[in-house]
Amino acid sequence: MGGRSLFRAAARRVYEIAVEMIRGLGRDFERYAGIASNFLERVRSAPSLRQGLETVERGLNGSTIGRYLDGFLGRLDEAALWLRPRLLSAHRWAMSRSREERAAIAVAAVAVAFLGRSLSSLPPSRFVPARNIETSAFFENGWGEVFPSSFPALKGLAESGAGRGVDVIYPVWHTVMPDGTVESASSREVLAYCRARGIAVVPAVTNAKIPGGDNSGVLRDRGAMRRAVDALVAEVEAGGYDGLNLSFELVPPEYKKRLTELASSLSAAMKDRGRSFVVSVFPDAEMPAEISGAYDYRALGAVADVVVLMAYDRHWPGSTEGPVAPFGWVDAAIRRTARLIPASKLSLGIGSYGYDWPSIARAGKPEYISAATAVARAAAQGARIEWDSAGMEPFYTYDSGGIRRIVRFIDKTAVALRAGLARRYGLRGVAFWRLGFEEQ
Repeated sequence: MGGRSLFRAAARRVYEIAVEMIRGLGRDFERYAGIASNFLERVRSAPSLRQGLETVERGLNGSTIGRYLDGFLGRLDEAALWLRPRLLSAHRWAMSRSREERAAIAVAAVAVAFLGRSLSSLPPSRFVPARNIETSAFFENGWGEVFPSSFPALKGLAESGAGRGVDVIYPVWHTVMPDGTVESASSREVLAYCRARGIAVVPAVTNAKIPGGDNSGVLRDRGAMRRAVDALVAEVEAGGYDGLNLSFELVPPEYKKRLTELASSLSAAMKDRGRSFVVSVFPDAEMPAEISGAYDYRALGAVADVVVLMAYDRHWPGSTEGPVAPFGWVDAAIRRTARLIPASKLSLGIGSYGYDWPSIARAGKPEYISAATAVARAAAQGARIEWDSAGMEPFYTYDSGGIRRIVRFIDKTAVALRAGLARRYGLRGVAFWRLGFEEQ
């Protein structure tokens, strides 16, 4: 065999090996993804293993190595989410090229592989441990077994020794009526408990939702707004609160200026008394005006000490079925809001609930349920909990009364992934909706 023939045979063999490497890339990713998915399912279904992992998690929580691992795993999750679809797309694209182009791609792939291997021995440029961030949570007095009081969950966190617990609670205790009066349902027991443990109490102030009304309520009348401010200041002083959280929802967009006026008045009153002022808002990313149209994000961020970005309810009873808080949507909401409000003021709102959706509209609206209820219902129905890799949330389906239903909710894994975004973007903290809804 001549020299030219030998060269061609060698080149063909190198080409075949390189192409097989590229083809194998896609197969390997699918295989390893399957192994990882199977492992996670086994963790979910093995109580002893799950409890063991939770014990390790509690032991690491708050420790230096725990913070390093938290930051590392968060970055690893983000890298895997970004890398996998791009590599698979590159594999499909490479296979669609001509023979000559595939040969060139193969040579480049081999070169990159060798370069990557040589660079992998270099020390990392830097590794920053995840910092502690403020942990806050909404609190409700509760009613019945389905919506239990948040108090047991608060005490469980504070007394378990698992990390720092909760720094701030936002108890939903005060509702502003259209005439400016304030209906209250505060708890002296909860106040005393929090004071004894250094937990700040910043009650959430909601707007009255009048059936058949437009929820503008007190914002219609500046006189009523002044009365509301005076009444709320009196509540703060009587209760010894650490501040107030203005949490008005579903306000018509035409009352944007009035809502900002109310926030400015409350902010000034709180600052005069050395108290904090918080505003809770829904993001405007992919949200209808009825949800987010009344928020002047820049103006509210200027008068508030903290802004809770309630990054949940992307799909809710007024929308089509879908994930509660799709991961990509939460990411986009943070980036969009951080252009208007400093990250140092933003606290990422993370839900711990879900919806049980009927598959057909005539079967009614979805049922609002806690994460704990969602897990218990899956067990009762014998349903297998699966993972939505696009929305990064769990879901499952079951039949009830001849109707197929799908349950989507935010579990501990989904919570951790979203908390990782708060760290990634340097936000002030996280705010959970709500205590008592989480998995047991």
